[in-house]
Amino acid sequence: MEELYELLKNPFDGLSKDEDIQERCRKIAQELFDNYCIKCKEKVFYFAETEFYYYEKGRWEKDWNKVTYPRKITAGGLFYHLSGVDICFESNLRKEEGIFSGKGGGLLIRSIVDKQGNLTIGPLSCVNKMLNECEGGCMPLLMKGRKRRDTKPIEAYRFLGNGDFSIISEGKNKDGQLKLAYYDSSIEDTRWNNTRASYLKRLRYDYKQLH
Repeated sequence: MEELYELLKNPFDGLSKDEDIQERCRKIAQELFDNYCIKCKEKVFYFAETEFYYYEKGRWEKDWNKVTYPRKITAGGLFYHLSGVDICFESNLRKEEGIFSGKGGGLLIRSIVDKQGNLTIGPLSCVNKMLNECEGGCMPLLMKGRKRRDTKPIEAYRFLGNGDFSIISEGKNKDGQLKLAYYDSSIEDTRWNNTRASYLKRLRYDYKQLH
């Protein structure tokens, strides 16, 4: 875990240019996708899509940072929250009376894929899938994979909406900032789009049931 830990400990120290920040994010996504997995009892899931969230006052402060959940956790820890689960940067991020202090954040797990190529899309769907596989006997565990995968992380805007995975990099995200989402483009567009269409259909159904 040493390689990933070092990337997550102080991920953006010394960086100020947007292109350098995005390159660092791409490097972290590549390392995570290629060399790490989540183990849930006997089941293993690999990473297929993730989003970066980070806040640090003064040095790298953009509007989108303020959607980051406060947390105090070491690099590489899993942090569960109302939107899903993050793989964390070294974090000591607090929020008191709406004011942030400290720094930190993480990579929101948006999509996972099993050894058979089955995709699970959506942050909460990923949490449910992983916890169900654990069957109450353990918790999901971030670990190094047994062999390196050959993935192709492509940067995209966060808040992907209803867009096709073949064209999402051309869209606009709600906060209008950097491309801070990454998905594995070695998984063919058809599989992404079919799984995503099913996910969105279920979301619309659940919304109707609640309202």
